Amino acid sequence: MTKLNIPEPCNADSDEENMDEDIMEFSVHDEVEKEYDELYQGYKNYTKKDLLNLLKKANIIYSPNNNKQMLIERLIHFKSTLYHRNQFKEYDTEKFQKFNGKSPSEIFLIFFEEIIDIIVIETNRYIEQENNQELRDTHFPLGITQEVIRVFLTAILLIGSINPSRLESYWDYGLYYTSSVSSLLTYTQFRFLLTHLHFANNQDQNLVESDKLYKITNIMNICKKKFQENWSPHQNIAIDEGIVPSENTAGLKEYIQDKPGRWGYKFWKLVDEKGYLYFFDLYAGKNSVTKEGTDKIWETIVKKLLKESKVLGHNHIIYTDNFFTTIPVSEFLLQNNTHCIGTIRNLKRAIPQELFNDQLVKGDYRYLVLQDSTISLLRINDTKEFLLLNTKFTPNEGVPYHSQSQQRRGVQKYRFPKALESYRSYMGCVNRHDKRLKNTSFYQVSNKWYLSIFWFLLESTVINSFLVYNRTNIKDLKFADFRTKLILELPNGITLRKNKENPVLPFSNLKKINKRKNHPEE
Repeated sequence: MTKLNIPEPCNADSDEENMDEDIMEFSVHDEVEKEYDELYQGYKNYTKKDLLNLLKKANIIYSPNNNKQMLIERLIHFKSTLYHRNQFKEYDTEKFQKFNGKSPSEIFLIFFEEIIDIIVIETNRYIEQENNQELRDTHFPLGITQEVIRVFLTAILLIGSINPSRLESYWDYGLYYTSSVSSLLTYTQFRFLLTHLHFANNQDQNLVESDKLYKITNIMNICKKKFQENWSPHQNIAIDEGIVPSENTAGLKEYIQDKPGRWGYKFWKLVDEKGYLYFFDLYAGKNSVTKEGTDKIWETIVKKLLKESKVLGHNHIIYTDNFFTTIPVSEFLLQNNTHCIGTIRNLKRAIPQELFNDQLVKGDYRYLVLQDSTISLLRINDTKEFLLLNTKFTPNEGVPYHSQSQQRRGVQKYRFPKALESYRSYMGCVNRHDKRLKNTSFYQVSNKWYLSIFWFLLESTVINSFLVYNRTNIKDLKFADFRTKLILELPNGITLRKNKENPVLPFSNLKKINKRKNHPEE
């Protein structure tokens, strides 16, 4: 049994510098009662003032009105709390062997080839249902094949890299003209594919009646499976909501005030520290979430994401904002060998109010360890006061912190808990993924809601392919360089144009476009 290091009692009138600066961490072992007695005997000779000083130096919440017995129990509870229980070890790393030596397009197709096959089948089926076979055969004499879809997806990725306001600009001699897009296929070919792109059978009544997301469900399921099959997540994982911007009138649209595109389709995202989208779920309204027992809807969402993504039980640290963070969720995670760090709302029914007994100056914090658990609640005063729930780090384990602007002005560093530093480092994983999406996504106003979701899935696959490439290759690429290589390789040298020497719109069409330049509303 590890001998417990009890600090010697000091004179009540002595200076605080003579006391231990930190409360030591202790290992919890099977002989709990013996450990408790040993700790209790060590603190029994302390004066009440000594105990109050120890509690204050460790930032442990206490009340001066507590008797000596209560103060000792508060110290013992903190010392007996075990953090850093198990170290994280990467798992399922053998799945990366298949990516060794693969090019960007080969990695992308490992993710997306099955989806391309579905697009070929369902797009041809939809064209036949609409009786547009003759028009299809005019534009594509060999029909819609896998090669046609690969060229089309290449054009989508290339358009997303430049993104002018009008699709015709890529085929027009003007500011946005690029021979790269127009050399792949004509504008009429592109528009035909965009209009008829389909992922499910509209005439399957069982499918239509059972699932209101049927037009895109199978594509989402394949992406979920591929994203998990081809990645081993790092220790730090963030859960947050994201929005796929859309201007159509579909009933699935949600409004999120804090997001750049406020109207669109809401996704729950599980993203690891590298920005890899490991799992996601489309929010289709409250009725689409089946609550478990007395759980709140946000608690059900977190549990569902973690169970379906199979990340429980591996010592991951899950980062959440105050929408998802609750004490019941953190208890559920601890039971499944998973940690949690997240901001939490100050709900009087759930938060012990003794945490708010005293005033905090800027740069100060206090914490409270919940009874019989490793869950600590930290009350922190930075630019404003907020609460942080932590089950991973020792609450009084601090690190120097100040912002860059404070550093330039020579402002004194504050000593904030390590849990806060970790939260600030990794909660932004979802934003890192969203930033790459925003900078490259193909976005056009469409009355087909499922296309907006498909563009999101396509771009997320490109981002994940990029991260897999850098994880399995000695030489890293920048995202822009990876995307360029993918665009060059994906068509496999194929062009759909019949007239390769003049890769622009016919003059008659250009005249119509030029007429509308000054009247975009017409």
